[in-house]
Amino acid sequence: MRIQDLKIGMAVRYENQKWKGIVTGIRASYNEAVVVFEGDGADEFIEIDYLRPF
Repeated sequence: MRIQDLKIGMAVRYENQKWKGIVTGIRASYNEAVVVFEGDGADEFIEIDYLRPF
């Protein structure tokens, strides 16, 4: 996925995992997105290359 494709509030998943996450922030300088996964509730900083649309 590219940084231009991401939007805050977008549903994503991590590579081939089944967990749904919501993008809550984008850190373009680090090429990372801040994602909260369901059931977790914690902010996770994930490299954008590992994210897929849900």
